[in-house]
Amino acid sequence: MNPEDDQAVFRIFEIDMDLKPKDRFKEVATHYREAIIEAFDETIQLIPDVVVDLFEVTSWWWNVIHHERYQEIKGIVEAVDDPKITVAKTVLINYLYELGAWCTSIVAKQANGTIVHSRNLDFPQTSQMRAITFNARFKKGGKFLYNSIMFAGNVGIYTGLKPGAFSVSQNTRAPNDHYIGLIENLIMFFTG
Repeated sequence: MNPEDDQAVFRIFEIDMDLKPKDRFKEVATHYREAIIEAFDETIQLIPDVVVDLFEVTSWWWNVIHHERYQEIKGIVEAVDDPKITVAKTVLINYLYELGAWCTSIVAKQANGTIVHSRNLDFPQTSQMRAITFNARFKKGGKFLYNSIMFAGNVGIYTGLKPGAFSVSQNTRAPNDHYIGLIENLIMFFTG
């Protein structure tokens, strides 16, 4: 896939929820290893050192409140196998959305009754993000659960759908210009 090609078709990966959490995203992380490292390097430079340091000493907490997600992150870190990509920094990258606000979705009903759900991804570093974008098909017990357009190295779902059933997207929220808003987000962040 050429990262500059807007018409690129994203590779499909089956994410088997019957696997141990540590093993669910290893194939994806191995496939996108170099692109993950590039996107990680670019993104981590944008984060203040104090935030990175905070996650170095508190990331273990995710193993308590989000054990399954933490184990998925550990599996990604093992698969990428690069000394710059630590569990703590990967937890931070996986939760950046909680510290900022991006993206917008539109849900519309066409004249024939078809519901259309569209969204943008207002992330910085578009070429790096494009290079790690893939289509995840989640399954459990051999049965299809839902699809999600995801970013390799990230276990969160920003856009998901089950044909004929539902679609979801995580979007921007009204910014709180006061530092209390950031503190509130951090409290929610550390309490699950």
